[in-house]
Amino acid sequence: MFTIRVAFILAIACACVSRPTFAFCPPKGERKARVAKEPKDDVTEATRREVVIFPLKHAKAPALFLALSQLAGRESAETRPQFVQEGRTNSIIVYATRQQIALIRTLIEELDVETADDESKDVTMQMRTRMQVMIFEVDLMRDRLNDVTVKDLTARAESPESLSKALAKLGDARVLYRVDQILDSERKSRKTVFGASAPFVKSSSTSKDGTRAASIKYEDIGFIVEASGAAISDAIGSAQLEIEFKGVADSDIDIGSDVKAPVIRNFEQSFRGPFESGKPIVLFLVDAHGDSGPVAYVTRIQFDIEPL
Repeated sequence: MFTIRVAFILAIACACVSRPTFAFCPPKGERKARVAKEPKDDVTEATRREVVIFPLKHAKAPALFLALSQLAGRESAETRPQFVQEGRTNSIIVYATRQQIALIRTLIEELDVETADDESKDVTMQMRTRMQVMIFEVDLMRDRLNDVTVKDLTARAESPESLSKALAKLGDARVLYRVDQILDSERKSRKTVFGASAPFVKSSSTSKDGTRAASIKYEDIGFIVEASGAAISDAIGSAQLEIEFKGVADSDIDIGSDVKAPVIRNFEQSFRGPFESGKPIVLFLVDAHGDSGPVAYVTRIQFDIEPL
């Protein structure tokens, strides 16, 4: 009867993605179900999902289900892990990728602990989340363009200094913006804006008497960060971060009288989901369009959960 009940719940958890078949492992500790392989055309190793059952020792399944669902709700529908609570066995059933399951397992271990009565108050109310964001601009050498990956940069991003040294080996690197702020404890979004109205030469001309005149245009440039998030435990939290950037630089195109045509660059980056306190997150993009050399924008994000 138990096997039939769990199989039914698993079918519900996976219905939004596919209809796999299951073979259960012995009911000892965490249990994992084998999911029939999906077509290679649709699923890669990184996106393939599997089912894992987490029996809880101390936490209550409904409460933990709510916390996990709120956390997953910040991800897109395509990548969002699925959860089902099994109140009868006090278990959480997870349908997600291996990477997501690894983080969910850590989160469940943090939350599934015995709590004394006098500590029943949510400990997260005694914590705050600090967010640090640094945006680097790097003039990449074209022969190094294919050598740069987010995985390699993340491995070298243990500190802002170590990442800066790694980027300097790829080309001329500089810090554009840096933010250090406390997120709202009630998950209300906070916006940080840096900017200026920068002049640049739109065109130039020379009159018959040799007088040179330039047409100046002003462009609003800057950096906007909008973030929200909070701690779930003293080691893990969830956050949502949106970044907008606009800048002006010279190109290699001559528009007359030794004046170079301006290049206006815009980009948006975002992060949504769980984070580990003190562990850096790296976002990376490259603009290799046009005759000028490729320019990379590397964003280092770090969330730190601190006691009040």
